[in-house]
Amino acid sequence: MKLKEARDIICQKFSEGGINNPKEADELVLYATGKSAAKTPDYTLKESEQMVLNELMKRRLDREPLQYIIGEWDFFGKTFCIGNGVLIPRQDTETLVEKCIDDNRQKSGMTVIDLCAGSGCIGLTLEERLPVSQLVMIEKSEAAFKYLEKNTDNFESDAKLILGDIFDGSVIKGLPKADIITCNPPYLSVEDMLPQNLQREISFEPFEALYGGQNGLDYYAEIARLYKGVLKKNGKIYLEIGKGQDQEVMTALIQNGYTNVRKHKDLAGIYRVVTAGVSDEYAD
Repeated sequence: MKLKEARDIICQKFSEGGINNPKEADELVLYATGKSAAKTPDYTLKESEQMVLNELMKRRLDREPLQYIIGEWDFFGKTFCIGNGVLIPRQDTETLVEKCIDDNRQKSGMTVIDLCAGSGCIGLTLEERLPVSQLVMIEKSEAAFKYLEKNTDNFESDAKLILGDIFDGSVIKGLPKADIITCNPPYLSVEDMLPQNLQREISFEPFEALYGGQNGLDYYAEIARLYKGVLKKNGKIYLEIGKGQDQEVMTALIQNGYTNVRKHKDLAGIYRVVTAGVSDEYAD
């Protein structure tokens, strides 16, 4: 079977199954052939490649995320290893990274702490794009931590990785003072997590990386309370938020002594990031 024929068959199957993105067929073909088929549509698939491709197609039709199937995904122009047990990097999170870069590109020697680090896509991207002298990334899930370690190695980063709970007092006590704290916490609500409301692909991702409590806001108040003393004077915290959560998150920060609390829209016009500084009372 020629590559073009295989791709056409996958596109048809995907379309019938409600997956209307031809690029996904291209990704599966490249993965199944070890990218040897990238040169020409007349490439003849080996029998082993056809078998692998057929299995990959079935997995995708069962709504397993493409990112988990191929084991990697791009974020901010770099490729991160991912798989079962770690949150998939999303374009929404690039809004947080872009804001962080815009605010801090003129600074130097910065310390960055990334909470709920997952694959490391936020922290490692900031380390590459900003003058960061120290990067600390904290992740509670052992499954996700394996990908965090792998990506840190792949990026040849000297980041300090902590396997632990961001709300653990002993973890917080051991942290350096930070110029930047970032976090993309779990923020889906009970209603968001209902099967009829949750996209099938998302259900494959780890529950603990998605669910943020009854109204999706559990993490924000605790982060605001526990991490105000970790920021340096003139430091800043950057939090990704869910749609419609901006006012509650901003209120939590204000009530915990933060200053210059602001919200920022993503490319779709949705408030996706809340940023704040810290008052002198709590800073170096």
